[in-house]
Amino acid sequence: MSDEKISETKINIINAAKREFLEKGYKDASLRHICKNAGVTTGALYFFFKNKEELLDTILGPLIEGYKKLVRSLFTKGGSGESQNGDSMMIEYLYENREAAIILIDCCRGTKYETLLGTIYSGMKHGFESMFMAGGIKKVDGNLVETLASMKLKGYLNILKSDYDSGELKKVAEALNAYWDTGFFSLVNVLKK
Repeated sequence: MSDEKISETKINIINAAKREFLEKGYKDASLRHICKNAGVTTGALYFFFKNKEELLDTILGPLIEGYKKLVRSLFTKGGSGESQNGDSMMIEYLYENREAAIILIDCCRGTKYETLLGTIYSGMKHGFESMFMAGGIKKVDGNLVETLASMKLKGYLNILKSDYDSGELKKVAEALNAYWDTGFFSLVNVLKK
């Protein structure tokens, strides 16, 4: 088998796995269905991947590395992690990698990635707490912070599940960035009273 055919087979397996994980979630995804939809034997799948977990790692690994790099750059540029267009940049990055992002956010229950999602959620909460501190609010209700982080994460998921072209996505990302920024600063003013 040529290198080109090997590469094509691996890509077909990964694409079939993405569809299966998106449709059924990781737990209920079937390697047999993945092979059938990729047009390969289970032997071919096991040539490339030890198991379903390694296949998931292959799908999510690049997304997670890119996410970490983006977060580091936002913290380096803005200090607090909240640059003027940080949300827009995050939305656009996740949308560029939308299948993997939806799998991570919505389809990984019962995997090691479930704790990663918790870490991302905790990071969002920490970001809100830092922003409140920077806005002069020393003590904020933890339930409020959890609600804000949950709303943002669900907002990301809703955007990812929508079908935008790149121009529409850019407008939506900018609009949400403005909404979140304006809403947050209004909230800070309310809490200062």
